[in-house]
Amino acid sequence: MTLTQDKSQNLNNPERPGLKIALLADDNTLMQYGPVLRRLTVGLYDEVASLTVVCKGSSDALDFVPSPPISIVSDIISRNEIFAAKNVKDLITTLYTPHLNPLELFNPGHRVKRLAQELSNRKITLIHSLGERMEKLAAELSKILQIPYVTSFLAENHSNLNLRESSCGHIIPCYSHVARKLRKNYPDLSEKIHLVEIGTHVSSSTSCYDFGDRWPQLFCCSELEKNMGIPELLKAARILKDSGRKFQLMISGRGQLEFEFRRQAAKLDLMNCVHFIEPIDLIVKDNDAFRKVFRMSDIFIHCRPTRNWRPELLEAMSAGNAVVAVGESEHSLLIHETTALLCQKHNPADLAEKVGKLIDDRAYARELAIKCQKYIKKHFLASEMVEKLINIYKTTLGY
Repeated sequence: MTLTQDKSQNLNNPERPGLKIALLADDNTLMQYGPVLRRLTVGLYDEVASLTVVCKGSSDALDFVPSPPISIVSDIISRNEIFAAKNVKDLITTLYTPHLNPLELFNPGHRVKRLAQELSNRKITLIHSLGERMEKLAAELSKILQIPYVTSFLAENHSNLNLRESSCGHIIPCYSHVARKLRKNYPDLSEKIHLVEIGTHVSSSTSCYDFGDRWPQLFCCSELEKNMGIPELLKAARILKDSGRKFQLMISGRGQLEFEFRRQAAKLDLMNCVHFIEPIDLIVKDNDAFRKVFRMSDIFIHCRPTRNWRPELLEAMSAGNAVVAVGESEHSLLIHETTALLCQKHNPADLAEKVGKLIDDRAYARELAIKCQKYIKKHFLASEMVEKLINIYKTTLGY
């Protein structure tokens, strides 16, 4: 039986109602999912009876969520936001909306009940928390509505949750190293843990050196803060320049140390080849805008170790950039000489050597980019992500 046939049967069988899913997401989670959100919601809507996205009404991410038939329930304030407000003035100015009953500013439990009533009116059958930050709200709604919920985990750090006492139906890590950490910490919950890699669409061509004889275009996304690898990247750029290599490096980001990094670039005489630009807006109405940036780049530099979800890394790979990444190959996406060239952290010389190899040998760089795209097609397709989630939903509901 196909998924479409199964969906039709669910709609016509009162004992097995159609999948009516509510996705819960805060602003941070929406930013982490970035361009994946539209693929997720559109893909799910093809397979479920109805789909509702629950998020804060003030979120800019609302521009990114597909328009109807995807439903949106907004103006939601979590308990954490209530308790995090420094004073009543901050609470009102940052969280108040015209549709909010003032009583709910000081009684988050009342607001949860109002949200539960809205989801009940929509006959929601399952709640999916997109990220561990919304797990507690999902648990409260699940208890009130007497329906199951599942939670996706984007990061390893979830020390504020006690999953052993959780009523979560299934735990969905989005990366293999996160899955390993969860299974190690909660061996008794292994049957609940199901890996679902975040998926994307792979470009039909490779962008690496696709524009003739122009200088190599290097691109880096990073917060301009401490311990982000920017000083080492600038030193590596100076080594590359001293070696006589020609290139243009774009550093996309914002942060408190932006002026300091600009000053360092000027001191290293890099202003003609290193350019600081605004951060790529992950939440955009045009879902392809994020990828179009990488289609104009040849080499993507991931300048610091990370074990958390980084949307720009997957998007650069799927667009066909050759990748140089700082850190060890513990990340699902980073396999040395298959998806990227890996180099040691705090080692500008090693970083310069790896980038220099991709500048000097364009054929090798394109080969690396093509191998990476093949790997993404095998392990990180959006269609597989949606299919696995649908199966988890059905298993949770006993279909």
